[in-house]
Amino acid sequence: MALEAVRSNPYLLSGWEFGVDFSQADALALELGVEGEAPLRREAGLLFELDHNLNNGHSFLPAGKLAAATGQLLSVDGELLEESLDTLERRGEIVREEIAGEQAVYLPQIYEAEVYIAQRIGEMSRSQLLPPDDLDKLLKNIQRRQGITYAPQQRQAVEQAAERQVMLLTGGRVRQDHLSAGRAGPLEAMGWRPPWLPPPDGGQAPGELCSTEASTIHRLLETGFDPHTGQLVFTRNEYDPLDVDAVIVDEVSMVDVPLMAALLSALRDDCRLVLVGDPDQLPSVGPGNLFSDLIRSQVVPTVRLTEIFRQAAQSAIVRNAHQVNQGILPDLRENRGDFFFLRRRDAQSAAETIVDLCRRRLPENMGIPADQIQVLSPTRRRGTGTGVLNQALQAALNPPDEKKGERRFGDWIFRAGDRVMQVKNNYDILWREDGDT
Repeated sequence: MALEAVRSNPYLLSGWEFGVDFSQADALALELGVEGEAPLRREAGLLFELDHNLNNGHSFLPAGKLAAATGQLLSVDGELLEESLDTLERRGEIVREEIAGEQAVYLPQIYEAEVYIAQRIGEMSRSQLLPPDDLDKLLKNIQRRQGITYAPQQRQAVEQAAERQVMLLTGGRVRQDHLSAGRAGPLEAMGWRPPWLPPPDGGQAPGELCSTEASTIHRLLETGFDPHTGQLVFTRNEYDPLDVDAVIVDEVSMVDVPLMAALLSALRDDCRLVLVGDPDQLPSVGPGNLFSDLIRSQVVPTVRLTEIFRQAAQSAIVRNAHQVNQGILPDLRENRGDFFFLRRRDAQSAAETIVDLCRRRLPENMGIPADQIQVLSPTRRRGTGTGVLNQALQAALNPPDEKKGERRFGDWIFRAGDRVMQVKNNYDILWREDGDT
């Protein structure tokens, strides 16, 4: 039975259930006699390109670019691919819609998620709620308890959170932890307990600033697996919504379209939603540029923090970041304080300088321990990519020692004392606490 299914359509193997690389499934199909321009092959190629580009952040592809990419992949004429698009649309395996003069081609589940987000956020944006009569007194108590004073823009953000069902907060990261807790404070004071969905960078724990519980979106929605399909699903949805009055989501620029649709579907009709983020950060790895698009729509109530506070103004990093956002080129000659620009002409000297900064110069001149320094690189490969830099930094900061355990994994050696970064969540893992049976 299974063998017959694979022989009739070898491209089944490249689906998520089996995870075979498309090139391998395609090679098998050709070996089994599938012709190069066969409809089966053309349709599989188009669907593969759409699915593959979800991981590049694209919720859809323009029809022309999709046909060109698939034509190059399969060495098939574009007119034949247009015919295949018509066939896939008739079968409901793709959705086509005109967007900004382009014919956009979607996978159905992504199209439905985008439409749902637009409808739900639009409805929430039009909903205005009555704030408590004593909001001003509540804010004064919160500021006194936390030992802070809200600037006008910060106060506006808190008031919006109390008055609107959905709002966006964007701007610099200056005092964002305190302001985020300040948003939770009035909601708690009004009798609501909003779950806090914090940034993944391990910022200040919200429990230090308010009693709100922190969670990831996946954990809040109670991740599980569909026993029939084996796919990741959320048990919290429109049929079993979250029993909360408000939700605060931080680092929304990292949230993709399917995850936001899942979160919205799990909110009651009267639940408040506060979305916090920076549209200038890189968008989510998954499909969509959600937070930036919501801001640019000018439909959702938005508060933009632009004020630089006195303490932050002493940081050249903060000042230069605001200048970049305003289209002003920072003065790269001002090498002092916490911002300095070093020019190197080749990759090797750049890598050597980075290692020296981490091992000696920053610890000695700025008092920053080496184990508190993080290096960012825009690429994984080449002379200044993360691969080369990680090995060079390991050799300089955590060299081999007979007292340190090591384990080789492929070309990598992991050593006790190495700093590691978790780059992917595994929701299959079952965690047990001490004492569990």
